[in-house]
Amino acid sequence: GRVGYDPVYGARPLKRAVQKYLQDPLADEILAAHAHSSSSFSPTLLAHGRAFASEVVRRADLGPDSLVVEVASNDGYLLKEFADLGVPVLGLEHVKASAEAALALGVPTEQERFGMASAARLAAEGGRADAVISNHNLANAGDLDDYAAALELLLAPGGTVAVEFHHVLELIVEGQFDVISHSHCCYLSLLTLQQVFERRGLTLVDAERLPVHGGSVRAYARRTSEGPVAGPGVERVLAVGEGVGPVHALDQALRRALAGRHPELEAVRLVDYKVRIL
Repeated sequence: GRVGYDPVYGARPLKRAVQKYLQDPLADEILAAHAHSSSSFSPTLLAHGRAFASEVVRRADLGPDSLVVEVASNDGYLLKEFADLGVPVLGLEHVKASAEAALALGVPTEQERFGMASAARLAAEGGRADAVISNHNLANAGDLDDYAAALELLLAPGGTVAVEFHHVLELIVEGQFDVISHSHCCYLSLLTLQQVFERRGLTLVDAERLPVHGGSVRAYARRTSEGPVAGPGVERVLAVGEGVGPVHALDQALRRALAGRHPELEAVRLVDYKVRIL
């Protein structure tokens, strides 16, 4: 068949095809040549990564027979901490320069963009992971539902998904405009992530707020089908901003704008939202 054309929908798939085959590869080349990311230069992030790895190893009871896969694994600085603890690792990193830096560090890494295709391939090859790590790259996901589905597919039975992301609460309340980037597709709250994960068969089991990057959230999830129970950390993070913060402020602004004009909406309350860059 022809790329970007559907016999039923005509040219509707064209935009996605242009992004996949033209825009994404071009962006990768630009990033690799001019602005590829690296975190190994920062003592703060190295210490943060060391603590992150130790916590995941403890929570997921990882050892020499386990496997940790990190998606968008950067230059391998985080996975190296797992390897130093004796846990086998694999990184997926689509930016060539970052993948090469990870390999030079001794971290097994494949140069590939994470998504359903790569998750399905690894699963078929027996590469399902006991821990899947997504460290500050959820904002780059063009389709969060597909991304969550890929995380679930890559997860081994009894495995744990560990994610860390910049919290939209701090972004708005603190006016952290310098966090906003052309490479970001969205900025998340824990409630948004919880809803996306639930649609894709994952249940949040714990979460905590962290000061790194101006205010982040680290969350853990397991397969819903395995009957996990959410710990108190999830509710604690969800409760932050209840009656304060951006959700409440936007809710009140909408109520003022609609006052007297749409009485049918007076009983409707905004509970969450997602910032999306268009």
